[in-house]
Amino acid sequence: MTIATKQNAESHQDNAKNEIAALITEFMRHITGCRQKQTAYQYALELDHWQRWCEREGHKTIETAASAWPKYRGFRCISAAKSCWRKNAQTHRAFWRWMTETGQATESPIKITFLPKRQYKRREPPADNAFEAFLREEHPPKTRSLAEQAFVEMLASSGARISEILNLARANLDLGAKEATGQVKGGQKGKMRFNARTVEALKTWLEKGRPLVARNWSPDTGLLTMKGKAWPITHGAAVMKRRCLKRGIKPIVAHQLRHRYASKLLAAGAKLTEGQKLLNHQSLASTLVYLHTTEEQAAEAHRLLPTPSQKEPHKKKSLRSQIYGGTEKNKTAREDRALGQSRGERATEETLEESLWL
Repeated sequence: MTIATKQNAESHQDNAKNEIAALITEFMRHITGCRQKQTAYQYALELDHWQRWCEREGHKTIETAASAWPKYRGFRCISAAKSCWRKNAQTHRAFWRWMTETGQATESPIKITFLPKRQYKRREPPADNAFEAFLREEHPPKTRSLAEQAFVEMLASSGARISEILNLARANLDLGAKEATGQVKGGQKGKMRFNARTVEALKTWLEKGRPLVARNWSPDTGLLTMKGKAWPITHGAAVMKRRCLKRGIKPIVAHQLRHRYASKLLAAGAKLTEGQKLLNHQSLASTLVYLHTTEEQAAEAHRLLPTPSQKEPHKKKSLRSQIYGGTEKNKTAREDRALGQSRGERATEETLEESLWL
C-alpha cells in the first residue's frame, strides 16, 4: 500500500469516526435546552460509552452502528448493573427518535429490541410522627445543618421534585412572596410556593451559612456544598438518608414528601386542577397517582352522606298498576270510559235488533 493510499484510508476512518461524534454532539446541543442538567449529563455518559464501543468493534458509519445496536445492548446488559439498563434504553430511545425526526435515519433500531418494562412502585407518604422527626432542627446549628434544614423544608412545603429544588438560583427566590420560579420537568418554567417556616430557614441559610462556603467561582444556585459547589442529586439523597439514620426513623425519600404534600392538599379540600397546578403536572392523570386517601378520610366522607328520611315502607304495585298506572283518579277515569263504552255497545245492539224485527 502506498503512502497516499494509507493516508486516504486513515482520513476516511477519521471522517467516519467524526460522523458519529458529530451526530452525538448535535444531539446533545439539542437535548441540553429541553432537559434537566442531570438528565443531559447521563445522556452524554451513555452516548460516549456507545461511541467508544463502536470504535472498538470497527463500526465506522452510523448505518453499521445502527445495525449492531442489539449486539451493543446485549453487551451493555452483561457489563453494567441492572439499574443502568433503563438509563441506557432511555438514552438511545431519545437519540434515535431525534435521528428519525430530523431525517438522518429511516427507522429506530430500538423497535426490534426487547426493552424491559419499568415497574413503578407506589410511594406511600410518611407518617405524621416520622415526618415531624424528620423536619426537626439540629441543635446547635452548624453551617452544614443550615443548608440541610433549608433543603428539607423546601421539599416538604412545596412538594417539588428534588432536581427542581437543587437547580434553583438565588435570583429566582422571592422570599417576600414566599415563592420561587425555576425549571420543572419537561424544560418548562414553574412556580414553587413555600410556607413561613421554610422562608425562615432559607433566610438563615442565605445570610449566615452560604457566605461562609461560597467562592468566587461558585454557581448561583441556592444550595452549596462545604466546598462551594452545587449540590448534585446524589448529595441530596445522601442528606436525607443520613438525617433519617440520626433520628432513628424509617428511610424517607424525596418523592414521599411530594406524595404527602399532594395528600394534604386533598385533605384540605383543594380541587384536582389546583393540585395539578401546584405539583406542576402536565396531565391530570399524573396528579391522581399522588392522591392518597386514609381510613379516617374515607370514614369522614361516608358520614357526610345525607340520611334518608323515615317513611312508610313502599308497597309493591300489582302488575296491572305497573302497566296502566296506579292513581285513583286514573282508575276512576278508566272505569267511566269502560262504562260509557259498554252503554254505547248495548245501544247499538238494541238498534240492530229493532231493525231486524222490522
